[in-house]
Amino acid sequence: MESGAGKLATTDGFLADAVVQGSSLIFVAHLVPGYFAASLSQPEWDSGWTPLQRKVLWAAALSSTVIPDADVVYNVIFRGFFNHSTLYTHSLLIHLIPVLLWVLSKFIFNWRYGAMLFGLIAIGGLSHIALDAIVHNTPLLYPLSDQMFGTGPRQIVEHGVVGYLTHPFMLLEIGMIAFMLRSLRNRFLVV
Repeated sequence: MESGAGKLATTDGFLADAVVQGSSLIFVAHLVPGYFAASLSQPEWDSGWTPLQRKVLWAAALSSTVIPDADVVYNVIFRGFFNHSTLYTHSLLIHLIPVLLWVLSKFIFNWRYGAMLFGLIAIGGLSHIALDAIVHNTPLLYPLSDQMFGTGPRQIVEHGVVGYLTHPFMLLEIGMIAFMLRSLRNRFLVV
C-alpha cells in the first residue's frame, strides 16, 4: 500500500492513475455550465465594460463551477486521499449568497456589472451542486442537516470515483467537454 503527497492510497498504481485522470475529467466537466453561462450571457454585456472586466466575468463563471471541489484537489495533492474534507462547499445555503448579491445588484442598486458577475457566480455554484446531486448524493442543507440528496445511480454511490469512471454518465460528460472545447476552438482560434 503506497501513500503520500500526491499519491492515492492503493495497492494498484494503475488504478490510482486512472482515478486521478478520471477525477481531472470530472473536474473539467464542471466547467461546461460556466462556459455556457458566460458565452450565452455575452450579448447582455455592456459595451463599455473594459477587457479586464470581461476577463473577470469569464474567470468568475468558470472558477465558480469548480471551487466547490477545491478541497478535493488539495487533499489529493497534499494529503494523499481523494475525497472532500468539508461539506460547506456543496451546501445550497452557501450558494444562495451569490444569488442574494445578484438580487441586490440587479434590483436594489441597479449595478449591471455586479448583477452579471454575481449571476454568473450563482449559476456556476448552483450548477455544480445540481450536477453532483444528479450523479451522486450531496449535502444540500449542510450545516442544518447531514442528509444527502441526489439521484445518483447505485454504481456511483457505492463505488465512488471508480464507479463513476465506468458509468455511462462519463460518456455524457466526455461529449459535453468535447463540444465545449470545439466551441472554444471555433471562438478563439482563427484558421
